[in-house]
Amino acid sequence: MTSAELTATAKTISKYRKLLTKEAKIGTPIADDAGLRYRIMPLYIKMESYKLGLRYVEWIKKLVDKQFNAKFLFEHAFLLFQCNLIKEAERIIFYLNMDSHWVIDRFFGIKTQPSVIETDQTIIEMAVMVANFNYHFEQPGFIMFGAWIKATIDSKLCLDTLHAVAEIEAKIADCKQENTRGLEKLRQQKEQAINLFFEKSRCKTLVKNMYSNSSTPLK
Repeated sequence: MTSAELTATAKTISKYRKLLTKEAKIGTPIADDAGLRYRIMPLYIKMESYKLGLRYVEWIKKLVDKQFNAKFLFEHAFLLFQCNLIKEAERIIFYLNMDSHWVIDRFFGIKTQPSVIETDQTIIEMAVMVANFNYHFEQPGFIMFGAWIKATIDSKLCLDTLHAVAEIEAKIADCKQENTRGLEKLRQQKEQAINLFFEKSRCKTLVKNMYSNSSTPLK
């Protein structure tokens, strides 16, 4: 970006943040019905201001008492990756791959639509989110991130974990609601399977090796 473009983008970010701050003065958590929180993250990414982007995530999560959509989570994972916070990024990507796979598909060029059951968003909100998801693994700045995601989700460990989780979820679906003890045990098994993935994952080592062959600095 040119100096003028950086200045203009920074001003836009400042404008949006002032509007959110103004709403927060009325009371928190804020509603942000206009969805301003989703307009800011892409601007930090465009500026390559990754650390500032992470500070923004911390700030906005204190203001908004809502779940953030899958696009926001993907952007958060990208910022974490760019700041070499690999384990944190891995956790987000794992859950996106498991619960909102359309994001991963679209990043790799597969036009999958999100399912209504994946989110509490309205049909219109989902349509806007999908239309604004413009990230692709071949874009400059995203190639390394794409290679890392591919290595993560295609690993035998990840595939085996997702298979185990799917089997447990099928048992949960078949378990009668009145069987509270049985449901709780199955949910614990699911959580244990996921936690075991994070314990065994070697993605952090992989990324260090990838960056050792790269002259691209982190911002």
